[in-house]
Amino acid sequence: MRDSLNDPAPRKEETARPFMPPDPKGEFRYDVPIYLLNLLVAVSRVRDAELEKALRPIGLNVTRYRTMAVVWRLGECTMSELAIISASDRTSLTRTVDQLVAAGCIERTDSAEDRRKVTLTITRAGRHALRDAGLIVNAHNDSGLAGVPEDLQRSMVRGLELMLGNLGRTAEQMEKVLSPREVGVD
Repeated sequence: MRDSLNDPAPRKEETARPFMPPDPKGEFRYDVPIYLLNLLVAVSRVRDAELEKALRPIGLNVTRYRTMAVVWRLGECTMSELAIISASDRTSLTRTVDQLVAAGCIERTDSAEDRRKVTLTITRAGRHALRDAGLIVNAHNDSGLAGVPEDLQRSMVRGLELMLGNLGRTAEQMEKVLSPREVGVD
């Protein structure tokens, strides 16, 4: 990569593909791989912004909801496992877990063998909150996918699963988080 301040002239290999190349078929604004990834980010951000508003009345936000969902899915986990599966940085995650512990939604348990190891589990109150949030999330999912045919949704899922694999997520890691499971509240 060149330093534009010290070397303003682009090298030949840097000019081979423009930063935002047009779609060669003219159907989309940009080349399909770039446009697809930009659309994924845009959809995620718009959905998250709307979900933030909808979750606020039940005392949650998207980050807390996702953190609880991962802990619940794993049954119990360490902070390291939570960070890997949720693709979150540990500092932000620690703050979120602190908030969920204070709210009584997650419980921390110190390991008897290793004082540095902490196990997280979801509480009964957390399962109730997660169930309530799930109703809101499902309504937003239905709204966002309205008019998108099921076969297209299935193709998109297969493509995204391939992308996750390309980005280093193993099928086992994703199975832990994405496999179906009902939220029981006891």
